[in-house]
Amino acid sequence: MKDVHHIMNPQRVHEIYPQSAYIRRVMLVRDMPRHLHDLLHRNTSHVPLLGYYALQRVAGEMQPYYEDPLESIDDFSFAVDLANKHPKARKVERELGELTVHTIREQIPFIRRANYEREV
Repeated sequence: MKDVHHIMNPQRVHEIYPQSAYIRRVMLVRDMPRHLHDLLHRNTSHVPLLGYYALQRVAGEMQPYYEDPLESIDDFSFAVDLANKHPKARKVERELGELTVHTIREQIPFIRRANYEREV
């Protein structure tokens, strides 16, 4: 069995604002083997929601479609870094951005494995 994995999980949290819903829709792993999807959710943290202003900045940097989910993670990480450098970004917002990137990057080994299994 194969699943679509939303990198930005849980759904209720990331569907609250249009910008976070957009980011959630573009950061997908398509055709992820069910066993890896289950393993990922058992071994990684839930992704926290970015602050409101960071969400606006990050959503504006994200492409509407990514073939490779690892590219979406790299773009997201870069966009959060840019948002964190904004002069109005407060310390706690920057820390939340860093935490969000960290929790997303925890998923990379599982996503790489899914990409590998899809190619084999």
